[in-house]
Amino acid sequence: MHNLLWLSVLSLAACGGGNNGSLGQKGVATFEWGPCLFDCGLDKHAMAAGGAAAVLRVTGAGALAKVESSKPEVATFLVSDPKTVNATAGQVGTADLILKDASGQEIDRATVTVKPINALPYDNGWGGDPGPTILANTGVSLHTIGKNGSEVLIGTGAVKFTLTGTLQQDSQIVFGDTIAFKGTVGTGSVKADCIDAHLTVPVAVVDSAAITSVELSKSSLTFAHDKPESVGVTTKVGDKVVFGAACTWSSSPNGLTFTGHAGFLGTAAVSYSVAGAEGSYTASCTAPGGVKSATLNVTIN
Repeated sequence: MHNLLWLSVLSLAACGGGNNGSLGQKGVATFEWGPCLFDCGLDKHAMAAGGAAAVLRVTGAGALAKVESSKPEVATFLVSDPKTVNATAGQVGTADLILKDASGQEIDRATVTVKPINALPYDNGWGGDPGPTILANTGVSLHTIGKNGSEVLIGTGAVKFTLTGTLQQDSQIVFGDTIAFKGTVGTGSVKADCIDAHLTVPVAVVDSAAITSVELSKSSLTFAHDKPESVGVTTKVGDKVVFGAACTWSSSPNGLTFTGHAGFLGTAAVSYSVAGAEGSYTASCTAPGGVKSATLNVTIN
């Protein structure tokens, strides 16, 4: 449901095709979902029932004075600025967004469709395991996508998350229908619920002392100084990936910078961008706990 993503970069993914909105029923105004790059008309994407919030852009109607809904139980609308309307979905159905001028006369209207989420795919970087293994006291995030069949639905907020066991919510910024969480050593689960879709992801939480290996996607990098390269790092406990286990990088000589984020559950390997001045370096990625590490040879031309 769009959103980390990804309101968000992920919202853009729901809109793909030609860049056109929907012409209103009176042919005066054009309506489109935002933020959106392509194929943004209201007839191209439905909202997710059960509280999803989204933004609508309106052009051709002048400065918006007032908006109404033909069926507030299906969707409500509120003017955000002279060309933007905030929409909130309720129950399944259709509702007209009605534009009015300062005197209360109708300018134009367009239909918003609200559908239930009946499929809730999620980003899965742990493969065939029941759920992820994460590092204790380290924030990670799980992103879901609300769909009706194969259609990605518009809006965020219809997916309700709960945490069980040793898990608790984390304070990091997230986008879309995503939950950020962390935990103490033990087990728990992330539950995501919508009207017609439900998901439970079991989570194991381990201490840094349990880490058994650090694996690099490459043993060496060679690149131009103005074109940074990347290396993937996978930290494991036995044969299981540990998410949230960020490297502490060092190099000899000093001068390299490493940029990456270890808290995304969608990919097993953390991608680190490597940059620095011209020269030859030996870099070391040390896992949390300071025991396990891996070496990367870097040549920058």
